[in-house]
Amino acid sequence: FMRDLRDDTMESVFAGVLVGNEGVVLEQCEGLHPFSFRISPGLRFSLHTAAPGKLFLAHLETKKRNKIMDGLKLNKLTPNTITTKEGLEKEILKASQDGYAVDYEEEFKGQVCVGAPVLGKNAKLIGSIWIVAPTSRLPKSKISETAKRVMETADKISQTLGNQFRKVA
Repeated sequence: FMRDLRDDTMESVFAGVLVGNEGVVLEQCEGLHPFSFRISPGLRFSLHTAAPGKLFLAHLETKKRNKIMDGLKLNKLTPNTITTKEGLEKEILKASQDGYAVDYEEEFKGQVCVGAPVLGKNAKLIGSIWIVAPTSRLPKSKISETAKRVMETADKISQTLGNQFRKVA
């Protein structure tokens, strides 16, 4: 499914999970463009600067989410990095409502990530998939269309892993 998404978008596709207070990259399908993003499996990433991190937080029980958020250091990496708890809570709520999350130049200038949750049995979050692209190829005007593709792929993976709850439009 990740390769299909990569072939469709030509962008790098990643899968990862929440481990403690960090995200961890599990797998990647490198993009097909001459310039694409590559991230080594095992890389750990901050939750506040990454689309999958926002999804992980959005799917946690409130008590656990608050505990993790209280321990996060909201370091500023670019002018777009979220550096307040209120700002992060707003992004988490948006991800929860939209069914996907975006990181638009929050971790690296010129990079955009669009991610969707992967759900297992009983619709429990087990991970996330996301694409990474340069902002020149994925402007803000194309995020909604791209998010739809990422969510469709995440839903296929979720169903394969035992999730029987389908989203209703």
